[in-house]
Amino acid sequence: MKGKKLKTALQSQQGLGNLKKALGKELKYVKPSKPKQTHKKRPSVFPFDEWDNILFVGEGNFSFAHAVLEKLHGACTVCATAFDSEETTLEKYPDASEHIEAITELGGSVHFQVDATSLQSWKAGRRKEFSKIVFNFPHVGAGLKDQDRNIRANQALVFNFLSSACTKMAADGQIHVTLKNGIPYDLWDIKEQAKRTQLLKCIRSFEFDPALYPEYSHRRTIGFLEGLSTNANEEISRLGSRTYAFGHSSVPGDTSVDETALNGSDSE
Repeated sequence: MKGKKLKTALQSQQGLGNLKKALGKELKYVKPSKPKQTHKKRPSVFPFDEWDNILFVGEGNFSFAHAVLEKLHGACTVCATAFDSEETTLEKYPDASEHIEAITELGGSVHFQVDATSLQSWKAGRRKEFSKIVFNFPHVGAGLKDQDRNIRANQALVFNFLSSACTKMAADGQIHVTLKNGIPYDLWDIKEQAKRTQLLKCIRSFEFDPALYPEYSHRRTIGFLEGLSTNANEEISRLGSRTYAFGHSSVPGDTSVDETALNGSDSE
């Protein structure tokens, strides 16, 4: 019996040797690797609701307000404003007229020559309060080449807007400001500007996803320039953008929550 087992073992070793010879290399045990853990990107969430009463400032070509109204099928209340006069707006943004027409058809209103840093002086909005006040990509657009002066000018713009918007925000309302990622925008220190108002706190921040707004086309404060401006949103998509949501500092709740899954016009 032992002889039979020995013969079988020798045949097995001989077979293994022949296999090694055929392969031309030594057979080695390879430890199976662990499967890679993949983190699925959480879907973006649209930050507006059908019951919202929304004020958009610095709208540029009015495409963002149009996109929000279109998404909600005109169910929300929208008041879209621009700093420029109607004549200047249409000159700077040739596509603005189609967005303005769409906004009015969906039940929204459009206003010109509205200073986002002095909303308390805006006559048409004197007795109005809003659940959301939105300023996307604020920028002084002054063409300042000195970076320090540019940063200070835009810090002042953001601070003055936030201070002014407090006068038009409902008790449980929010102010949304969207900025590009990176320098110099990170140096504006937007959370500090809100803190300086002594009235606001950052309640959350989230990635701005242009894909949520098919009708939206980012525009700079200086207008649409051939060869410099992009038709779609390549400029804000390249390095990404972020929306910061602020609420009254007196309202209880967590502050500065980073929500990468949530999403919320323009100017630069």
